[in-house]
Amino acid sequence: MEKERISLEKLYKLLEFPAEVVERLGRVQLDKDEETMRDIHLLADREKWQGARARLKEKYAPDEDGMKILACMMRAMQDSYALYIEEKIPEKIFADTMKCFTRFLKEHVVSFGCCGFDRDFWTGRQLSLLLFRLGELEFEIVSEDGEKAELSEDEKHFHYLLHVHIPSDADLSPERCDESFRMAEQFFAEYFPETAGSKFACDSWLLSPALKELLPEESRILQFQNRFEVKSWNKEEDAYLEWVFKRKDLPLEKLPEETSLQRKMKAYVLQGGKIGEAYGEIPKQH
Repeated sequence: MEKERISLEKLYKLLEFPAEVVERLGRVQLDKDEETMRDIHLLADREKWQGARARLKEKYAPDEDGMKILACMMRAMQDSYALYIEEKIPEKIFADTMKCFTRFLKEHVVSFGCCGFDRDFWTGRQLSLLLFRLGELEFEIVSEDGEKAELSEDEKHFHYLLHVHIPSDADLSPERCDESFRMAEQFFAEYFPETAGSKFACDSWLLSPALKELLPEESRILQFQNRFEVKSWNKEEDAYLEWVFKRKDLPLEKLPEETSLQRKMKAYVLQGGKIGEAYGEIPKQH
């Protein structure tokens, strides 16, 4: 694996990291003891990245701007790159997927007006090759225990869902989304055949039935939503605040009104409406 490792400098250039972030990361001094290095490598392990992240977060606290955990993750990304090479996954998919880090850094500036990284709770999925960006959308391999009580250990089995995530910069036009789903079917069949035939699922504010009251039928959001058969709706979830209004820590009456969606949604929730988020699946015949 060592011979395939990409340098940090090449990663920063490939992902178009802001110069200020590169400079800050250059000042971070990470320990090189065996335990720390093991946990950094484990950030690229599907089964163990969450525990490794928790230990590294504790070790490097306080980390107000998130640069310490980001430095750990960038070193783990060198392992991720080697895994992409090993699996013969194209570098473009690697770059498109890992540019989530760049996007999250820029979103932090928009939300808080300063440089920072606060999405380490999420990005282990990308580092451990569970989540990939294919065109406009991201797709995450989620395994679900399909065992039944009466089955023996040898007969227990797992099945998969491909969870769809919508990056903040995604073009949700029907044509671009169609292309993403086609890319996903081809990609997972080639590189992860164990997931072949898996359903596409989505858990997002974008699937909230409340949006039908706020948006015209021809809106791209509703066209995306209509691909899915909604199975459940958690009306109390507030993740939409971060994605629509860029902040979750503001009183409702102080939410921004810079876009049509913000204005409609703010008025709706101030009148007692619930947005929440919904879970849906794309029926197999589609």
